Amino acid sequence: MLLGLATLCGCEFFITPPEPEPDPATDGILACGEQMSVDGLEAGTTIPVDVPQGTSVEVLMGFGDPAQIGRLRVDSDTSLSRALPVWDPVLERAVIPGYRGTGEDLTLELLGAGSDGFSGSVSLQCTSPGEICFNLSDDDGDTLVDCADIHCARDPRCADDQHDLDERVLSCDEQVQQLDPPELRSFDDQRTLYVRPETNFPEFWGGAELTLGATLGSGTVEVTFGEAGMVCVGEATEETVTCDVALDVSSGETRSFPTEDLPLRLEPLGPAWIDLRARLVCD
Repeated sequence: MLLGLATLCGCEFFITPPEPEPDPATDGILACGEQMSVDGLEAGTTIPVDVPQGTSVEVLMGFGDPAQIGRLRVDSDTSLSRALPVWDPVLERAVIPGYRGTGEDLTLELLGAGSDGFSGSVSLQCTSPGEICFNLSDDDGDTLVDCADIHCARDPRCADDQHDLDERVLSCDEQVQQLDPPELRSFDDQRTLYVRPETNFPEFWGGAELTLGATLGSGTVEVTFGEAGMVCVGEATEETVTCDVALDVSSGETRSFPTEDLPLRLEPLGPAWIDLRARLVCD
């Protein structure tokens, strides 16, 4: 009997409780932990967002039409900014991340409805205290600091004041080289928004990126990935990296790339590449 009770307790201990269902928002104002129906609302409708100052927010969209979209507006006496959704590859969902600072007001704007209006719902998740970008601290306790946190994905300082990407240049060698991936730093976490071909939203990758730069020889670069991640072949702009080719890679996978594709931007799904190896086989 005691053994049976212990077994039952053990089973319950390892079961992850489901996330609580969001409360319905019935007053026309979206608050933390609430869900609101948008059925019949027209494009241009604004929904007040009521959260305490110093709170990080994530707006989740459950719209019936992929052409419908939300935008988070942040107003203060001196500034106005708007944030569109980004794709979180870790959680595999599109969110509008944001933060309500001192003296700021948040509003959700609905865009792109057809003649029948919107359908579906929006919900709001909050973290308090929220992540303060660029203070070298993990304020919300999710182990992600400053520009590595999705709530800082569109903070201008994370794009303007970051360091160049860590770069490795390979030489012709039949031996596989350990690339010594960079550790995840704080405010200079590098670029984190990637635009894939034919996708709706830029993707936020918060790991410590590594670039394989151009080489003097022509041939094939073989890369072995110790963890899951993404390879982007493309160019950086002011806010994002636009990928001409974007490939998802899995742990233990080896991929080959012609040197014409260099530079390659290697982005881990987790905080950093734990193991990353490559070699350049020259023609």
